[in-house]
Amino acid sequence: MCGIAGIVGNADPNVIQKMTNIMIHRGPDDGGYWFDRDEDIALGHRRLSIIDLRSEARQPMWDTSGRFVLVYNGEIFNYRNLRNQLISKGYSFRTESDTEVVLNGFSQWGREVVHRLEGQFAFAVWDRRDRTLFAARDPLGVKPFMYARRKDGLLFASEAKALFQADASLSAPAYEYLAYYLSFAWTPHPFSFFNGVAKLSPGHFLEWKNGEINIEQYWDVPIVPEAEQRAIDADELYDLVRQATRSQLVADVPVGLFLSGGLDSTGLLECIRGAEPPVRIFTAAYSEEQREGDVFEEDSVYARMAAEQMRLPISELRINPDVACDLPEVVFHLDEPLADPTVIVNYRLTREAASQTKVLLSGMGADEIFAGYPRHVAVHALEFLPEWMRRSFHQMSKLIPGSLDDRTMGGRARRLKLLAAHTDKGAFHRFMGFSVFFQQDEINRMLLPEIRGMQPVDGYDIHQSLYENGKETTLLQRLLYLDQKLFLPCLNLENSDKTSMANSVEMRVPYLDKALVERVAAIPDRQKINGLTRKSILRKAFNGKIPDAIIRRKKTGFNPPVRSWIRNKLKEYLHDVFSSSSFRQRDLYDLRMVEKLVDDNERGIQDNALKIWALLVLETWHRVFVDQPPAEPRDEELVFCGPPEK
Repeated sequence: MCGIAGIVGNADPNVIQKMTNIMIHRGPDDGGYWFDRDEDIALGHRRLSIIDLRSEARQPMWDTSGRFVLVYNGEIFNYRNLRNQLISKGYSFRTESDTEVVLNGFSQWGREVVHRLEGQFAFAVWDRRDRTLFAARDPLGVKPFMYARRKDGLLFASEAKALFQADASLSAPAYEYLAYYLSFAWTPHPFSFFNGVAKLSPGHFLEWKNGEINIEQYWDVPIVPEAEQRAIDADELYDLVRQATRSQLVADVPVGLFLSGGLDSTGLLECIRGAEPPVRIFTAAYSEEQREGDVFEEDSVYARMAAEQMRLPISELRINPDVACDLPEVVFHLDEPLADPTVIVNYRLTREAASQTKVLLSGMGADEIFAGYPRHVAVHALEFLPEWMRRSFHQMSKLIPGSLDDRTMGGRARRLKLLAAHTDKGAFHRFMGFSVFFQQDEINRMLLPEIRGMQPVDGYDIHQSLYENGKETTLLQRLLYLDQKLFLPCLNLENSDKTSMANSVEMRVPYLDKALVERVAAIPDRQKINGLTRKSILRKAFNGKIPDAIIRRKKTGFNPPVRSWIRNKLKEYLHDVFSSSSFRQRDLYDLRMVEKLVDDNERGIQDNALKIWALLVLETWHRVFVDQPPAEPRDEELVFCGPPEK
């Protein structure tokens, strides 16, 4: 994994080096750049060496003709197969890297190369003959690609903060997405929370030529009509998951696995058992003090159980974050506000693991393709209830406590109340109501009138337009399509990439292997949700191969003790932040609403922990990106990578 950057138009060698070096965490092993004044182009690259560690694999990389030059971030897991295909067509290779495969693949197949790549990637190729830039992002959005149009050209990079080195004005807040952020905790692609900065959407490519940008979609999450769905055998699914996992072990450095003790990561553990060299296994554990006031199970107990049954060594990483200290640093690495408290834990976890590995496998993605979240089974099951029963459940919502003091419910009470409050509406609105942090009426009361008037983006409209794409399939398939299009890339994968690369660790996600995603999209609902059992066929695939207790275990998620943080170690810090002049002078919120949120949470009247966390993250984001000029990069010397001599 790496960091890439580029300037097309008004290119400057000093600026491209600053853009590149602000992302040194993404590639501390090596760095290079290329600049051509006549072509008005500059490219930069920071390298995290994982495949072919030699300097010959440095980027920007040129093809032998000197026509194409590439900067690339990612891993191509079928690169050896593609390399053999290219050799048969007469190509020679100077390195053993997947980078050169992407480069020669583009030379041979042009834009069609994206259909042949199996992996996670974001790259850009400059064609010197045609004066054209081609850039692409992987199908599911594992790797990021940010860009900004300028009247004289284009800026692009792996991270938005790199763009600010070229144009500080790009860091201005895009408040038109504030209501969306408060609802969903992220900003949807292709937008960003920075004015003038956009994301290249997953499964899309971008072409720049003569000042014009063309963006096209080359892959989409499959929508399979019910009549065309095909059941899958548990053994076939196991083989697919194992093949995907084994293919992602390719590396010239040690590979690790993050084991949460849940079904998904324990399934990966079974798939890598016996691999050579052995995969290093890590799990996270919290102290009792950290967990006080929270209701989720301790994952490390199950992780140790799985490792012991399979007779594999496991390293337990004690996670004891100083949240107030860590948060500004994590927000800096995230670029955009992202109100998922797991960012703190992911950041600490990868920081601890970084001394032992550069690569970690993760079970991320299984919930989005196999229907593993509570909202999937809840909305799906409600469709089978008569309307009168759903309406009765809606009336009961007023009786469901949201009290933090109920240790048997905690956050579950919040989710149950959300679901019940929307049972009188259609399936789409039930799903959305179950998925948000702040409800729309809360946002309307929270934001000042002038800020409400800046909200042209209706989050529900964005989601509903995608939901409507699935009219020919089942309700569950439509919900999974929504999650794979937005929730997965905009929240989970963004979190995963930014927090791991902050510590120079590459995160790989075998469940998001394209062939596996496409096959699972075609299996019927009954194999995903059976009664109230989620991920039914995945449980069958690993039955007898991993501990029964994990097969039967209910999903808890990788949940940090955010309620404990809010009520205990962050209590004074929160009061300082929300009473500060900087917060009160943002002119964004009705401050009485903020005070009520905090007060109700402290008194145990309502579980507002996630809402408070969202506001805290946003205020921290303002302090990092708005209240001060762009961060200065380290002054690291980059190697100039010029074209081959003719």
